[in-house]
Amino acid sequence: MNIAVTTPLPALIDRARQALANARTAAEILEAKDEASIIYDIAKKAARMAAAKGAHDEVVAAAHRAQGDALELEAGAKHRLADEYDAAQERGEINGHGGDRKTDEFKFESSKLEGIKPDQLHEARIIRDAEAADPGIVRRSIDERLAQGEEPTKAALRQVVTEAAMRGHRAGTGAGSSNKNPNYQPPSKADVPQSDGSNPPGPAEVAGLANALRVGLCALDPIIDRIDEIGLPEFWKQIGSKAARQELAVVLDGLYRLRAIERAYEKLQRRGGIYHHDFRDNDGCAA
Repeated sequence: MNIAVTTPLPALIDRARQALANARTAAEILEAKDEASIIYDIAKKAARMAAAKGAHDEVVAAAHRAQGDALELEAGAKHRLADEYDAAQERGEINGHGGDRKTDEFKFESSKLEGIKPDQLHEARIIRDAEAADPGIVRRSIDERLAQGEEPTKAALRQVVTEAAMRGHRAGTGAGSSNKNPNYQPPSKADVPQSDGSNPPGPAEVAGLANALRVGLCALDPIIDRIDEIGLPEFWKQIGSKAARQELAVVLDGLYRLRAIERAYEKLQRRGGIYHHDFRDNDGCAA
């Protein structure tokens, strides 16, 4: 991938958009995603430098628009990757589930898909599910921030699509909602462990606890993502206290385990093996 920083941002956006439109393989989609991510970073730096130099508002706004376009392209590439990965799993082409492995092209493509990190796949599926639940939400959320004079960031988009995907799952409109197991029956009350009744919770308390848990986990996502970007070796290098390192190690281990559980939960949802409880409270993460 060769991106010249001297190339005007609109030209970079057009090139990345064309690359994604022409992408036919997992490798090409990954390359288009990476190219869009680089353009996003270039536009973000350009906007901040322009603001620091006191440039005209329109100059900063133009850089923000390019940043938003790059963010939309990256999200579109992630959406396609989620579809490609799940389709390959269904065909038994990933994780040793069988499939035709005779051609070099297949080996190359499957190795590219298997190289996607779990957290990247998780984010890609959230974007895909958000668009399934609320078509066009990625572009609308970016345009809303631009209209308000705000920077369209990955963190802001992540919060919006997470909320939309969660609403879709509860409403049964997520990407996996039509793939339910016809033999599955929701658990009866007799199957659910009962408390001793000494301190029975009310529906409002249960809904509040469930929502607080969702909000808390969503708030931690950007922190974990940033730690992943830094890399754990560099992260630990900056923690001087041995006691602090031990405490953080326990916390991070628990958070990564929660992410793994969430991915397993989503897989079960797609297979129809999870009962969709409908907590009637605030949708998604807090703003």
